[in-house]
Amino acid sequence: MQIIKAKQSVDNIICGKITLELELPHEILSIIASQEKPDLKSLKEYIARGHEWLLARHRSGASGFETVNGHTLLIDRLLQRLFLDAKNEALARYSANEERCSIVAIGGYGRGELNPYSDIDVLFLYPSKMNSYLKSLTEGILYHLWDLGLTVGFSTRNTADCVKIAKSDLTARTALMDTRLIAGDEALYVEMEEVVLKDVIGKGVDDFIRDKVKEGEERHAKYGSSVYILEPNIKEGEGGLRDIHTALWVSKARFKAGTFRQLMKKGVINPKELKFFERSTEFLFRVRNELHYLSGRKNDQMMFDYQEKIAAFMGFRDTGQHLAVEGFMRGYYIYARNVSQFSRMLIKRASAGPGIGGRLLHKMIQREIGEGFKVFHNSITVTRPENVHLEALPYKYPMRNSYTLAAEIRQIGECVAKGYPRLALQPLRSDWCSIVGFGP
Repeated sequence: MQIIKAKQSVDNIICGKITLELELPHEILSIIASQEKPDLKSLKEYIARGHEWLLARHRSGASGFETVNGHTLLIDRLLQRLFLDAKNEALARYSANEERCSIVAIGGYGRGELNPYSDIDVLFLYPSKMNSYLKSLTEGILYHLWDLGLTVGFSTRNTADCVKIAKSDLTARTALMDTRLIAGDEALYVEMEEVVLKDVIGKGVDDFIRDKVKEGEERHAKYGSSVYILEPNIKEGEGGLRDIHTALWVSKARFKAGTFRQLMKKGVINPKELKFFERSTEFLFRVRNELHYLSGRKNDQMMFDYQEKIAAFMGFRDTGQHLAVEGFMRGYYIYARNVSQFSRMLIKRASAGPGIGGRLLHKMIQREIGEGFKVFHNSITVTRPENVHLEALPYKYPMRNSYTLAAEIRQIGECVAKGYPRLALQPLRSDWCSIVGFGP
């Protein structure tokens, strides 16, 4: 069986081009790799033992990223095996109609974000028209997935179909921003990816960002419009994982950077902001993994009954001042607030440019302005917070409102707490408050 080998990092697991470093134990992988064609019983054993192994690692302290990596890998290997068997069967029956085909992971699966009971979304990609060979191949794979009880979302399209639906449907366009080849013809996948990036994602960026912002506002309204919900939805609620996804989608459309690390290299975010993202996302992933395990199903609503159990799993304990669950929820709200602020800030930067004419001046847009600050698309970013003298800045560098500075105020405050002697924080004046978007 041909296995796609790759490597994995915290950065690319969430950003679309996941590569997998973790490998399944030989005794688990051999259940489906050593047989000429594994039967349904063997496939079920493979899934069950894979889940048991990942659960044991999770309960032993594996990171949230590692667990979603593992579940992604578990399904990758399964699909690669099923593709090989289904292709052989289709060739035996319809060899005259053999056609290129690829299995492409999309959406959350494409990002490598498979929590224990996440949906598995795949695209069966072919060059032109569906025929008897392709129908046999796709059905052979899907029937096995359904028999295994997995929740699968699927579509069968050629490249032209992908472009057409992406232009007319926001959800489809967004899903095609997070794709990854699982098995099949690599050249076919690369062709589709390049066409979609050029003809869909690379055009109408301002409209796309506006539509995603509107979609996010509607989603927040549905789930409470606040981080501080008593029973929060860890995926769709404000400060949840979907806020991170939205920030990445609009950044990919605007800056052509598919990962947060690439955004940092381009100067869109700084290392401090990257660290906020990584720590907060790790926390949310680990909590969501435990919520799935406790529920025994896909579940993103952190009900009261689950909060105490998750608090214990995350290492929170009762103290004389507060209960363990209170400490856990306080921590959750802090992380969710960080996610919400960071995402809004990044969307703000993407919304600010570069526009049609601004692309020619891209290298000039980012500039150092001294005293520990730089400007990026009319947003002020702290580069050396220990050197900043805050009281003089509003008069020297008047800028429009920005989520950026709201986040940087917190960064400067942390520098004060660490005792940087050269940092002079004076009471915020009304003109400074207007710059960062606060009321006077």
